[in-house]
Amino acid sequence: MIQDPESGQFALPGVMQSFWKLKERAAQDGWHLILNSGYRSFKSQASIWNRYNRLYRKTDKLDAEGRVRATMTLVSVPGLSRHHWGTDLDISERRLRGQLVNVQPATPAKIVEFYDWMDLNAPKFGFCKVYLGKKGAVRDEPWHWSYFPYSRIYESQFKSIQDFHRILDIHVDDVKYLMRHFPEVFKQETRSFNTDCDSATQN
Repeated sequence: MIQDPESGQFALPGVMQSFWKLKERAAQDGWHLILNSGYRSFKSQASIWNRYNRLYRKTDKLDAEGRVRATMTLVSVPGLSRHHWGTDLDISERRLRGQLVNVQPATPAKIVEFYDWMDLNAPKFGFCKVYLGKKGAVRDEPWHWSYFPYSRIYESQFKSIQDFHRILDIHVDDVKYLMRHFPEVFKQETRSFNTDCDSATQN
């Protein structure tokens, strides 16, 4: 892994180098790209998962199934996150940091303009928008980009794993529900992936 000096985030060398090239291209058009997230350890992912899970427990009074389903729309189950691979980046723009949301009728024009620029240019550097919200558990994430020259390999290996028991532990909230229903949880996670990524990237 290598580190992005501006954000402090980490990714595999080829991924980060391609991001820097994309960043240079963006600067030519007046955009300043920044990373909100890169590689995440299991512990880091569990912390994010638990934070959302506990929020739903507190505010919505959901049962275990409801909490897991709701949390999965926002963050992957620890051990299943593509951020573990070092291939996936959450990319924002300096002036828009903290403002990126799913596109709605009321979404500010500047945000839509930035998304349109990324959709046009990121694939030229090997990146694909991997979550489109068409199916599966994960909602549309227009900020999440996967470096497909690498992640297509890891994704294939990931989908072939049969036993995930060793990666889930007591530090993951609602782990008992996750283990009892893991085949369906895993199916919902993998069905979230954009199957058009192979043809979308040009590297």
